[in-house]
Amino acid sequence: LAMLEGFGAQEASLGVDEFAFMERFIELTIDLLDQLPTRRFFRPLLVDKHFVVRCKGSIVAQMPEARLMNQLLGILRYY
Repeated sequence: LAMLEGFGAQEASLGVDEFAFMERFIELTIDLLDQLPTRRFFRPLLVDKHFVVRCKGSIVAQMPEARLMNQLLGILRYY
């Protein structure tokens, strides 16, 4: 989240590796929420930190390259 929120202050754009990292992390988060034993403990943490809201509101999510990231956030919001 710090990388997403701190991006607006930087002048450089994100590379392919950074986008891939963020997408893989969101996939990991979806997989953790998909499992019932981890969902019980992990979902309250994500809700408390406003993870989906902060990701959707970031400057990175507004970029055209973040299409997959926005789709994954939509899946994550389902859980």
